[in-house]
Amino acid sequence: MRNHPECSNENRDFNRYLEFMFGQIKELLTNYGKLDLMWFDFSYGDMKCDKWKAQELISMVRSIQPWLIIDNRLRAVLRTPVLFLLQILPNIPAISHLRSR
Repeated sequence: MRNHPECSNENRDFNRYLEFMFGQIKELLTNYGKLDLMWFDFSYGDMKCDKWKAQELISMVRSIQPWLIIDNRLRAVLRTPVLFLLQILPNIPAISHLRSR
């Protein structure tokens, strides 16, 4: 759908979306008890790391629930158990496709 004209981001305020997203994530972290894992689901092209304010987002998550495991789909500078598994178990079909992301 991202290439469909009706779904274009051309005239959208991405910073407004980021404020909404940060608010939603903060709500999850503060109103629903201890979480174990947070999985951010996508980065592509120029839509990664800085665009998502990934380091700021990770800092917020860590300030609220520092034990939380975070995947690295935001393409931030981040060491996680998921990345460690990809290094030591690179040929497992269930996770090997993540290496190319």
